[in-house]
Amino acid sequence: MRRIVLIVLTISIGSFLLPSFAFSQDDASAKDARRKNKKICRQLLRSAKISFRDGAYNEAKAFLDSLILCDISNPDAYYFLSKINLVRGDTHAAESQASTGIEKAPKSSRLKLLLARIKISLGDYAKALELTESVLKIKPREGKALYYKGLALKGLGDPTAINILEKAVETTFDRKSN
Repeated sequence: MRRIVLIVLTISIGSFLLPSFAFSQDDASAKDARRKNKKICRQLLRSAKISFRDGAYNEAKAFLDSLILCDISNPDAYYFLSKINLVRGDTHAAESQASTGIEKAPKSSRLKLLLARIKISLGDYAKALELTESVLKIKPREGKALYYKGLALKGLGDPTAINILEKAVETTFDRKSN
């Protein structure tokens, strides 16, 4: 564990130095520094995913916190931090983390759907509906978005909810059979 923390700290410090170092060099060096920074960020995400998969949530969180220092708009970092909070039973922290992620990476469908799921569990059906609609504008046949839209409509008492839920099932099975 100490070794992992030391590695994360070293990478974090390095990620702070790379961008500032890049500005003092010529274009080739700046590109090289950005490339190294991306490589570090990818490695942090890979390590976080492995730790998350293995249930080592503290380690995963350390990697993800470093990843955010490396790339503040990385949607995967916020997604997994939210998932860690959900696993730990802290729905409000998960909601906050997902909201922050959407602010930093507004195009992330995965974050929007996670936040919609959280909003549904908290009874905020209107916000969940808004989030699913924004995903469906880009991906009209996204089964999970249709499903969450159906749940949100059901929570709002809309009688069309059953049709949307049926469409979600049809869409999901159509994709799997192709």
